[in-house]
Amino acid sequence: MAVSLEEKSAAEETQRRFPSLVILSDNKRSFADTFDLLGTGNAPDGRDAFIPTTFLVDEMACVQWSYRPSAMVDRLHPDDIIKTVSSRLAELRD
Repeated sequence: MAVSLEEKSAAEETQRRFPSLVILSDNKRSFADTFDLLGTGNAPDGRDAFIPTTFLVDEMACVQWSYRPSAMVDRLHPDDIIKTVSSRLAELRD
């Protein structure tokens, strides 16, 4: 899932282009403000942009783990996400 600051129509177009990814429009910034996820002026054009944050959410919609980088350019490597998910699932089984 990805959350976008785009208007709903633009988010729907992105959804059409990437059908396996769920795109949510947060053009009113309620999600971004709740979790303090906006980097002011961090987009290439100087607008605000989401800080690339990763959440691990369980089936009850509770955040079990999150990663927020200290720099906008930092991203988790997919292998790190897989290790984290695997570790959390193992903890649940114990």
